Parts: sequence; structure tokens; C-alpha cells
Amino acid sequence: MNDCPVFDANLMRRYRQAGAPCGRVVPLPSFLETAGDAAFRDLVRRSNRELVPRPLALSIHTTAAARATSGEPDTLREVRRDRAGRPFIERLLREIEIAGRMFDRDREVVALQFDPISTFSLSHHQLEELLEGVDRNFHLRRRVNREFAVRLDPMATSAREVGALARLGFNRATVLADANGAPVERGQEWLIEAVETVVDSCRASGFRSVTLRVPFGSSSSARGERERDLERMLATRPDRVHLWPLTGLPRNPAIQPPTDVNGEPEADDWLVRSKAAVEQLLAARYRHLGMEQFALPDDDLARAQDARTLQCTSRGYAAFAGSDRLGLGVAAVSHIGDGLSQNYRDLASWARAIDEGWLPVWRGAELEFEDVVRTEVVQRLLCDGVIDTVALEHHYDLEFAACFPDAKDRLAALAADGLVSMRGPLIAATSRGRLVLRIIAGCFDRPRHEPRVAAHSVEQPAPI
Repeated sequence: MNDCPVFDANLMRRYRQAGAPCGRVVPLPSFLETAGDAAFRDLVRRSNRELVPRPLALSIHTTAAARATSGEPDTLREVRRDRAGRPFIERLLREIEIAGRMFDRDREVVALQFDPISTFSLSHHQLEELLEGVDRNFHLRRRVNREFAVRLDPMATSAREVGALARLGFNRATVLADANGAPVERGQEWLIEAVETVVDSCRASGFRSVTLRVPFGSSSSARGERERDLERMLATRPDRVHLWPLTGLPRNPAIQPPTDVNGEPEADDWLVRSKAAVEQLLAARYRHLGMEQFALPDDDLARAQDARTLQCTSRGYAAFAGSDRLGLGVAAVSHIGDGLSQNYRDLASWARAIDEGWLPVWRGAELEFEDVVRTEVVQRLLCDGVIDTVALEHHYDLEFAACFPDAKDRLAALAADGLVSMRGPLIAATSRGRLVLRIIAGCFDRPRHEPRVAAHSVEQPAPI
């Protein structure tokens, strides 16, 4: 999927206004609160017994620690956060220890990321302590072949801090060009210079890739100024660019077009800005991976897409396909084998479970066979832009049309608009459909009203 996308403003406007359904990376099951520690351990045991065990991708949630220090002036927060977050950090280390014992040593950790707020709310010492806990309890892949990701606020990150993060083992950085709520399109010289400094510092510190996240949610500057701002940042040659959010996506309360002084949506202006940004990136020889993400042609993500090993997660594209995802911390979600689970969402319940020696698993569900197939179809569309129905039938021993009885009619409407082509066994996004892959994938999502799934076991083993 390396042909250039075509930005059709009329189609973008129409599908956004229609609120078209959006394909989810993993089908969303009805989580059952009867799940717990025992069910999760059973999932892990089964995944350990696989002939070729999958590697692990860890996601660590520390939002609860940030809440303990929120509302204070920055100087006080820096002084107090180590002390205020200490009970949380100790319990999180305990959860890492309990979880680490469950996975066999041949389950390599190939990726690790903290939730976006972590690196803004945790001290360097706390980050170091958590990483040491992961290293003690899990088998980490060699540094050169793993992805440890961190998000950086360019207005609050110095070159020295970037170097310290690199020494801790972080090798992938996302630079938030919307830091502190100041969008790039306003043309602030100070923000652009800060972005340039942080990107250069990441390069000097040996980061394997730098992603630039550029917002297009609001604008008060002229088009020429916006294009010059983006051109300056692209001159640093970030490996990846995430335009957030692009138009054409289904309506979402968290992603809405900007409004004018009367509160009316500036939809046409938003379309113009998005179209200009896409064309600017393509002219700068960035490759469109899919949806709102771009990469240089020699980036790991572009290579993974060529090799058909690209994976789409809730936080974007990743090059480590076929890994199990383990979530640690309050409200963290795990996807082990064909099972999904979520930790307690409130700090008190999460802490109580750990204090009693349990993993803090609150609820979960196992994906049915149909959901596994739907996940594969959605993944291939979002990552490759095409699905081979015959190959899927052979791999899963199914009849594609019977498995997706409503997809044909849904796809026909998109094909009439030139967003998708259906030739023989191939269903593929066209150049016009590349920017709305989620809408195409939505044709294969489970209808929201269908009943769901089997429960996990509720029996608990003895605490550790």
C-alpha cells in the first residue's frame, strides 16, 4: 500500500457529516466483571504453551500517580511527586513482579510504552525504578531490536533530559507539537524552535526514530504561515509524522472541527488545512502508511508495511506484529492470545488487589472465532489497504461471504463513491479511500447490537 492518497474534499465532508461507522482495531467485546486473576493466569498459561510463543509488548499506565500531584505549581510538583507517588510506584513494581513470574523466559519483551501522561508526571528516578523492575522480571530483547517509546513536550524537555531518557533505554520519541495546548498553526516562533531543538537532541542521543505529532484542530493564522511552520519542522526530517486529527473520520466527541466566533463549525477551512498538510508531506517525500500517519520510505514502519508485518494498535502503527500486549497499572488493558482483560479502573480497588497478592484484573472476555477473523480483516485493511478473501478462507477454513453477510452491501456504497475496489478475491482501498481506511474497515466490524461472549472463570488461586 504505497500509492499516494488522493484528498477528495467533497467525499471527506460527506462522510464526516454522515457519521460513518469506524472499524475498531480489535472487536470490542462485552467485558464481564466475573473475570479475575485466575482467568488471566489461564490465558497466560495457554499462550506459554504455544509452539512458537508470541513476544510481549508492555504498556504501563501511571495516570494515578499523576493525579496524586495534580493541581500544584510546577516547581512544587517536581519536588513532591517522588514522595506523593511512592505508594503507587511500590504497588506498580509489585504488579510487574507478579505478572513477570507468569510468563516463560522465552517470551521476549520487544516493546514498552508508558501512557502519554507518564513522562510528564513521573520523575527521572521513578522512570528508572520502573524500568529496572521490568528488566528484573521480564526477558528484554537486546536494545538494538526493541522499541521503548516516550512522548516529549518540547516546551518542558531539555537536551539533557532527552539524553537521560536515552540512557534509560528509550529509543523511540514522539514530539508533541501541540504541547501545552499551543497549536503549531498559530505560528509561534518559540514552539517551532523548541520542536527543532528536541528533535535534534533525540538525533544526537541516538533515538532510532522521532515522530512529530502535528495538530490540525484549530487555527488562527493564514494558510501561508501554517505551511511555513510545517515546512520548518519537516526540515528536521522526523522519521514519522502524525497529523492529528485528519478530516474525513467519523464524528467523535474528542475530535471535532474548530468553530468560528459564532460557534459554527469551520469545516471547509479544516478541509483546506488538512488537504494542504497531506500534499505538503507527500511533496516532502513522506510515505502515507494509512489513516493520518506518514513515514520516511526507509523507516521501520514503511519496511514493515512492505513485508506485511505492520500492526495497528490503539496508539497507531507498530512494526512488531504478532505480539501479546500486557497492560500494567490502573485501568490498563491486556490482549493475551484470544483474550482481553482490563485492570480495575479505580485506584483503591487496584491497590487492594495487589496488597492481597492478586493481579488487579477487573473484567475480561475471550474473543470468539468470528471476532478473531474480524480482527484479522480489520488489521489487514488498516495496515495493508487490501484483503485477499480467498487467502482468508484457506487460512481460517471459512466461507467469507457467510462470515460477513452484510459487508457486500456496505462495500458497494463505498465502491460507488470510488473509495474501494472489488476485483476477484481482492477488496482494496483506492487512492481516494486511503485517508478513510477506518470507514472501509467498519464494513467488517461486528454490529453494535449483536450479543456477546463467554465469560472467564471466576475461581481464584491462593495469593502469592
